[in-house]
Amino acid sequence: NGVNVIFIEEPVNGPPSAANAALNSAMRTLSEENPDDFGYPDYNTQDKVLYVNLATPRGEELYAGLKIPEGARVVVRKGAHSITELDAITRKAYDVIPEFYEGSIDGKNDRVVMTSPSVSRDLLRRVKEHFGPDLVAVRWQPFGHTN
Repeated sequence: NGVNVIFIEEPVNGPPSAANAALNSAMRTLSEENPDDFGYPDYNTQDKVLYVNLATPRGEELYAGLKIPEGARVVVRKGAHSITELDAITRKAYDVIPEFYEGSIDGKNDRVVMTSPSVSRDLLRRVKEHFGPDLVAVRWQPFGHTN
């Protein structure tokens, strides 16, 4: 079908280094102040890398002005979706796919992750119709919703 389905969560493998923690904090502040220019930064505990998502040339300029702490492990992605875009996609996903009950952002993969208690071919087809194959992943969590 082409839509990503997530069956289990990544384990948490410990806190970031001091350098990555400092950069993560700076990037969170910068991205929150400039949501059209940055995607969500994401410290990935498995990779022990901070993923920085730059959505615009202005975001690239702002990032270039940051002092990167020595020892920080960073992957920079240019042309990522902005925070504004990803938040709008999350809202739309709730509107068009009623099975979704929780949404989050996967900064490492520059996508929205929506959670559903069931996954069917029909649900995956509708996700792909509305969002394409890579923008929204579906997390299957059959026992997580109790409405």
